Amino acid sequence: MPAPRVIGQPLDRTTPEQRLARGPPRGLPADLLRDAARRLGIIGLLVGAMWVVYSVLDHLLVQRSQGDPSWLTMKGADGIALVSAPVCVALYFYTRKSGRSPTRILDLGHAFVIFTALGLGLAWHWAPIPLEDMVLAETPNISLIGGLVLVFAAMVPSAPGKTLITGLIAVSMNPLGMAIAKFRGAWEYGPDRNLLMMHLPDYLVAGIAVVI
Repeated sequence: MPAPRVIGQPLDRTTPEQRLARGPPRGLPADLLRDAARRLGIIGLLVGAMWVVYSVLDHLLVQRSQGDPSWLTMKGADGIALVSAPVCVALYFYTRKSGRSPTRILDLGHAFVIFTALGLGLAWHWAPIPLEDMVLAETPNISLIGGLVLVFAAMVPSAPGKTLITGLIAVSMNPLGMAIAKFRGAWEYGPDRNLLMMHLPDYLVAGIAVVI
């Protein structure tokens, strides 16, 4: 039989400093990265379908039911959906092509979340809102963007720092969309400090996403 070989120092010969020393951080295994990249593609496909469904239902169930004579006319939010949906579908097919680096795909996922959040922030605040509905619309709550940030964090693993930065930028698209709507004369929310207060729950969600 071959002579036994020592492959590590016995515990009693290891100094306290060696026991506490940490090695370099290791990334996720390749198979988990590939699975996460495929999940990202599925998320992209679902978000693309939601853009189409949202636009269709807005015309059929909202504008038509309110007696809007121009309910068949394409509006600003429809243009945002028309741009966003193909990007989501393109992401799905990009993740399905063999030979792509899973790490690069997941990095692209962060840009996708921010892009989608920008579209949601603009579309949600595009149409003018009646003054009697303004108080309800300005009530602090978790928006669709906050939900997107949570789903992304739960299904697509990433470094905590990247998750936090992406989440903060993404949830900031809601205040940005509202500020643009105010500039266009479609919304009114009073002092600018109200932007932060109205969307504070989304910023809390961005912190929760890091824990997830």
